[in-house]
Amino acid sequence: MERITKRIDETHACYAICEKECPDGIYEGNPACVCTASKMAMKRLLEYEDTSLSPEQIRKLKERDTAKMCKQSIFDHDSITCVCGSDMDKDVEFKFCPWCGQRLKKWEK
Repeated sequence: MERITKRIDETHACYAICEKECPDGIYEGNPACVCTASKMAMKRLLEYEDTSLSPEQIRKLKERDTAKMCKQSIFDHDSITCVCGSDMDKDVEFKFCPWCGQRLKKWEK
C-alpha cells in the first residue's frame, strides 16, 4: 500500500503529494497547510497508515475481537464449539479461542 501521508517530525505531517508538488513548500505559515479539517483528516490517515494494515485486515481484527457465543458441541456434551469449529472444555472459562483467537462470550452452563 502506497502511503498518502508523510511524517515530517513528531508534531508535523503532510500529504506526500503536497511535499512534492506544493510550490510554496510545507511549513507552518503556508495557508494551504493550516486548514483545521485537513489537519484532522491528515492526522487520522497518518495514524492509520502507521499501522501498515489494509482496511480488510482491520475489519477482520475488529470482527475477531467482537465476542461470540460458543455452541454446545454436537459430538461431546462436555465441550463447546467455537465459530472456527474447534472444541473446548465447557468447564474451562476461555476469553479467547486458543486455536483462532476469537474473543468469546462467557459460556452459560
